[in-house]
Amino acid sequence: MRLPAVIACAAVCIYAAAVPPLEIVETGNDAEHTDACGVWETTASGSVLRFSRRAGARDAYTVAVIESSDYRIAPGTVIGSLTATAVPLCYDAEFISHPAESSVLLKGKKQNFIVEFDSRMRSCTFKAYRRGKRVSLRRLLPYLFRIAVIESDNRPEGIDGAVRIDTTPSPVVL
Repeated sequence: MRLPAVIACAAVCIYAAAVPPLEIVETGNDAEHTDACGVWETTASGSVLRFSRRAGARDAYTVAVIESSDYRIAPGTVIGSLTATAVPLCYDAEFISHPAESSVLLKGKKQNFIVEFDSRMRSCTFKAYRRGKRVSLRRLLPYLFRIAVIESDNRPEGIDGAVRIDTTPSPVVL
């Protein structure tokens, strides 16, 4: 009975040695960080996220919560994914809108972002965009009641993002 187990173990070891390692697709200037895998802290809420490479995919990552500002989100909850685009260090991200809600309808809603990393893979920015179709119900109202509601947003783009926290901080020269 032990001989088949030893043969199976040897076969697995030989197969694992024959498989080439994953290729590094993007390389930054920093030798320690060559991809987005790691622990990141968001600048807006202080939530801590883990980006990890998706199994079987060349340039795709899953995003899981390590520590959240919302106590209802359990650590280890997968909240989104990142997929590479044609632009280097730029990813298309899809996050769940309400990961803490138990409703199936709310968990189905997703928000889309473009995530851009800096050249040293130390920080990234999130830029939101919309995808899909929308219907304006204002068009059904009579002409007199068609009041345009305009939303103004003076907040600059590209300041929401995350900072890598899984490394030792670099010293500040004074």
